[in-house]
Amino acid sequence: MERGKIEEMERLVAKIFDKKIKPHQKKKETQGKYSLRQMLKEERAAQSVIKKSGLGKFDDSKQSGGDSVADDGLEGNRGKKLKSLENENKLLREQLKMMTKALQSGGMKVAEDAEVEDRDGVESEDREESLDSLKEEDLFATHSMKRRRPSCHTEQDENRLQQRKLFVLPGISEMWTAKLASKLKIPAIVFSESSACLRFGLPHASLVSWSDYKTALSEISPAFPLKQIFADHPHCFETRREAIYYMQLLESMGVGAVVLGDRSKSMTNDDVVDADEFFSCLKSAVNARTNDEVLIFARTSMSCRGMKPSELLDTERDIARRLLGAMACGIDGVILDCWSILPEGIETLKRVKERLGSSACGVLYLHPQQEDDWNKFGGKLKNALQDLGFKVILRPDDLHLAVASTILNKLKAMTTDLSAFHGGTKESGFNVASSLTSSQDINDLIQTQHLSQLELEIM
Repeated sequence: MERGKIEEMERLVAKIFDKKIKPHQKKKETQGKYSLRQMLKEERAAQSVIKKSGLGKFDDSKQSGGDSVADDGLEGNRGKKLKSLENENKLLREQLKMMTKALQSGGMKVAEDAEVEDRDGVESEDREESLDSLKEEDLFATHSMKRRRPSCHTEQDENRLQQRKLFVLPGISEMWTAKLASKLKIPAIVFSESSACLRFGLPHASLVSWSDYKTALSEISPAFPLKQIFADHPHCFETRREAIYYMQLLESMGVGAVVLGDRSKSMTNDDVVDADEFFSCLKSAVNARTNDEVLIFARTSMSCRGMKPSELLDTERDIARRLLGAMACGIDGVILDCWSILPEGIETLKRVKERLGSSACGVLYLHPQQEDDWNKFGGKLKNALQDLGFKVILRPDDLHLAVASTILNKLKAMTTDLSAFHGGTKESGFNVASSLTSSQDINDLIQTQHLSQLELEIM
């Protein structure tokens, strides 16, 4: 009977050793979690056989005197066999630990208790997780803004990415945007990845991390209420977990609204996702919202379809369908991103607005690409858009592009005054601007006569 148990244990141990993961077996390495789980189960089975057989405990005093010679020989062989098996089992456990550590260091998570894991089963992706229970560094990696290097990078872009120098004085364009919005009586401004991209001098918006985004967003709050800031996210969520994280993050920041776009995650940003995928993204965001005071807007763009201005007239049916379908997802409003301020664009907007009717609230982005556009933006264009029934909001990233060079030149001329803020000597305007990082410095500077003159020059 005991000999049969020993043979059974030998077969189990041999089976375990046959299932060891070898370095050249790449397929098994990718399935290490399953293989190790099976190995752990079989090791427990082998240990159970040893325990039940009682072979691990011998008491020579219980052997009868008449059979002492035969029993001594049997016990000696049995003891050697058992000791050999125990050594092999110990070696196996050490190898399992080493393989587990190697797999974990490579990014794979191995369950320490296979029985508990089998009871739990596969976790559902729809499981809601609170923001406090998620580690920020892990979320950065799982988010759709996972940092990929665009193919359009140049060597100059790479150098700037490494240096991460600021384009202009931190917050100066956001402050100026807020003052301009107040002067033109525009109710809100939109903050996007591009704003943070320019704030940190990164070559592409896809390289903006969430910490960069949050830092750049905080620069606006001294001059413009966060409740009047719309946080823009141009791409669709891939999972519900991503939607939950993003909504909770922005709700915790205190922004007034979240804007969700329908762009694809391609680095060219000239494609839009399928309408059904866009609607699914919106529904996930609505379900993930915990604060009803934070509005959710859907945005589609006339500019990201890769068309020439003359071809944009053919997109109005698709635009209207997307915006009307978005309203049915339970959001609070829709946004049409106008690529241009050309007359053709106004005519297209007029027809789109007619399709939308009164059931949708249209909010329009304005893109003043050049300083010559400011007169149109401040007067005729704004009035024309309002006549169409659109509300008008500003985008700081476009204002960055329009006035960054003007602000930088003005800062260079203000070097003497700026040096007093950090106690330094005369330096180039760029370096001085990079040294001012506190909100108090920005608030002090915004009150100077120099900035008022700068604002008048641009207007």
